[in-house]
Amino acid sequence: MVEMLASLVIFSILAVMAVPMAQTYRDRQTEVILKDRLTRIRAAIRSYAATELATQTWDAGTGKVVALALPCASSVGGDIDGDGAAGEDAAGDVDMDGFSDDDFDGNLDEDGAPNFPPSLEALVERGYLGSSGLTDDGGKDISADRQFPRDPTNLDPTVSNTKTWTPLYVTRKLRFRCPNDKSTDALREVSVTGIYDVRSGSAGTSLSGVRYSDF
Repeated sequence: MVEMLASLVIFSILAVMAVPMAQTYRDRQTEVILKDRLTRIRAAIRSYAATELATQTWDAGTGKVVALALPCASSVGGDIDGDGAAGEDAAGDVDMDGFSDDDFDGNLDEDGAPNFPPSLEALVERGYLGSSGLTDDGGKDISADRQFPRDPTNLDPTVSNTKTWTPLYVTRKLRFRCPNDKSTDALREVSVTGIYDVRSGSAGTSLSGVRYSDF
């Protein structure tokens, strides 16, 4: 009887110890997945910023992505610098100074000035994460949101994948002249808002005491 009681006590102690150990393991795995997904998303944002043209912007008032509104009647399709190509791509020399400085910020050839994605879904739609045009077994299109990596700290199935993250927005102003307008007082300005970084939407804390939102 004594031996049986001793065995029960030992098993009870082991069972109590196993619970927090299992939780610690799950938390550690969550942190690994979170860091990996943040790395992938941030790399996609950098690639988008270095490649895409400024033709869309995020409208905080409506919470929607909208076309970049330009005040030039002849600038159809987002041809900001008037060179026949969409976007502020530094291919033209609007200010006629012999250098490609189309946004008049003093940096030649745009100097890598980024055009950040107007939404997280845009990273999928433009092919930087996932693939556009994917369909499920029933032939139904898989939305950009469903393809977007989910914040692993959010287990609420009612929250869409992109909404589990907290995007950080930045607004930059492009200064330009309308095509064929060379006067110095004809400078125009347009604001472009996009996502430059993303954070976890969780208020939780990692095993090391760092907030998930600070990863």
